Amino acid sequence: MTDERPGGPSDDPNRRPEEDESRLTAMPSGPTEPVPGFPAPPVQPGTPPLPAPVDPQQPQRGSMRQQEPGVTTPRPPTVAEARARDKARKRAEEQARAEADAEAAQKKKRKKLLIGGVAIVGVAGLVGGGYLAYKALRAPDVTAYCTIIADTGQVVTVAPGKTVTATRDDQEIIVDDDYCQKAGASSGSGGHGGIFIYSGSQYRYYYGGSGNTVGSAPKGGTTVKPKGANIKTTSGTVIQRGGLGSKSGGGS
Repeated sequence: MTDERPGGPSDDPNRRPEEDESRLTAMPSGPTEPVPGFPAPPVQPGTPPLPAPVDPQQPQRGSMRQQEPGVTTPRPPTVAEARARDKARKRAEEQARAEADAEAAQKKKRKKLLIGGVAIVGVAGLVGGGYLAYKALRAPDVTAYCTIIADTGQVVTVAPGKTVTATRDDQEIIVDDDYCQKAGASSGSGGHGGIFIYSGSQYRYYYGGSGNTVGSAPKGGTTVKPKGANIKTTSGTVIQRGGLGSKSGGGS
């Protein structure tokens, strides 16, 4: 029995070589179907197609071109970019105008303040000078009341034929102006601290106030002589002339 391999030539020694060659020539040119029991022959991959030629002048997506100054033409801006640039330019112009207006307003304000300050100083000087002149010419008028300082139980003659009894120590009572004139004449001008001694009693002037009458306690004034005032006693005697060239007489 002859052993033949599937798909291959027989090992028969009596087979002629021409028969084997004719069998190889008659084999189909298409792909060979796999033989059971044997692995399929490897399939040779086909040659891939060549890529299409690339135009060097045409820019590719995702690529960057080297730009040369004076050679490369700039890309025109899009509509959105043009609008954004126009808005930025307008905002810059508005900001510049606002800064210029603010600077002008600040300069104008400083000029007004400077002029106003000079005017105020000038007016203040005129007013102050006028006030001083007016004050010097028109000094206030003050009335001086003659008073006696009495102790508790002391009977005081406040006017001819009129007496008052003191109810407390160091009580000040208004008396006739004649007593202070006599006390001033005997004690000297001004007395001692504004107090005149006459017949063992202490007298002094009380300046200002209203409703003060002989025999009552003085009120509304002071025992300190006001400076720069025209001071007269109830009898019309001038104690001090106020204003420019003022002259003081008796009293404290």
